[in-house]
Amino acid sequence: MIQEISDGDPEVVKKRLAYVEKLLALVTTDEAIALAATYTRRIPLPKRAEADALHIALAVAHGMDFLVTWNCAHIANGQVVRRLQQINLEIGKPTPVIVTPEELLAPLEELEP
Repeated sequence: MIQEISDGDPEVVKKRLAYVEKLLALVTTDEAIALAATYTRRIPLPKRAEADALHIALAVAHGMDFLVTWNCAHIANGQVVRRLQQINLEIGKPTPVIVTPEELLAPLEELEP
């Protein structure tokens, strides 16, 4: 998914690439590809969102606790998450918690009543 973060303003791209260079990359496995195909078939996503289905599938296939994204149209979307949870329950896969970076990094004191 490096190609996605390589688009846009060159200075911003440089910062993004420097950040992710420190992270481990998830390997695209046969399981992830099969999961992505299932999600594409069963979640009403537009054709252009097939890469988003693969992002979700990679997180599921690798047992990630969280999937962090700014994509609120096709990933961090209540309807998509609900459908994803239903599908994963049927196939016996856990669903990662899907959040935006702000949600993940919010100080706990902001979350308390």
